[in-house]
This record gives sequence, structure tokens and C-alpha cells, in this order.
Amino acid sequence: VDLGFVGMPNCSLHTAPVAFFGIAGQHQQAGWSLPIPDESVFVGLHFQVQALVLDSNAGNSLGAVVSDAAEGVIGHW
Repeated sequence: VDLGFVGMPNCSLHTAPVAFFGIAGQHQQAGWSLPIPDESVFVGLHFQVQALVLDSNAGNSLGAVVSDAAEGVIGHW
């Protein structure tokens, strides 16, 4: 989805906005972890993540940018 309609031209949303988590970072880095229970029911589960970052220097009316999207699959060893 092109986010130009919310004031972010040239930015795309690649994931469904199902859950939002607020995190803080510094020095152009932020960390986030997703604890996954050691249960076989989760094996094979696909998930996607994408970050929206508040940035006053973004040059758009929303003052934010988005990251590339990533997909993960829960597996077993």
C-alpha cells in the first residue's frame, strides 16, 4: 500500500497493521525481540514485521519513514 495518502510519499506498507509496539532507540538503532514459547504448535508459523520511525527530518507531512519489511518462519532444529 502506498502511504502517500497519509503524507508519506515514496513509502510503502508491506505488512498488515495487526499489532503495534512502541520502542525507543538511540544512535540510529533500536532493538526489539519477540519471545516465542517452545511449543510445537508454533512451528511453521509465518510472521511479517515492518517499522514506522518518527523522523523530523523525513521531509514529509507525517514526519516519519518506514523500514523494509521482513518475514520470518518459526522452525525447529
